[in-house]
Amino acid sequence: MLPELYVDFTFTSDEESLQDLDSVLGLKPKKCWNKGDPIERTILKYKVSGWSIGTEKERTQDLERHILAILERLLPKQEVISEVVKTRNLKTSLQCVIEMGDTTPSTFIDAPLVKRIADLGASIDFDIYL
Repeated sequence: MLPELYVDFTFTSDEESLQDLDSVLGLKPKKCWNKGDPIERTILKYKVSGWSIGTEKERTQDLERHILAILERLLPKQEVISEVVKTRNLKTSLQCVIEMGDTTPSTFIDAPLVKRIADLGASIDFDIYL
């Protein structure tokens, strides 16, 4: 069975709500939460506010296609993103979530793709579940 995977790009803030990023970026979020909100299916609460867009979970080995789908939505807004991140002191990250199956997806990201992610000021996080 193929692994299930998806990719999210997330903005986080220790200080403020990010509910307005929809209108600032002209994008609809996959998820948005405020610091102190309960985390679904746990007794924990979010330690930071967040706003994310992402791909849908899919059975595939093609992680790069999911990353490119996110970048295609964000790179045209790179100047706005840079300004918002700087003026509001936000952090950004690209989360690659992989739920392993019988086969292993490639987690190789070539240098030009890493540069495109870095140009958005984002860290890269891999969450791999067996």
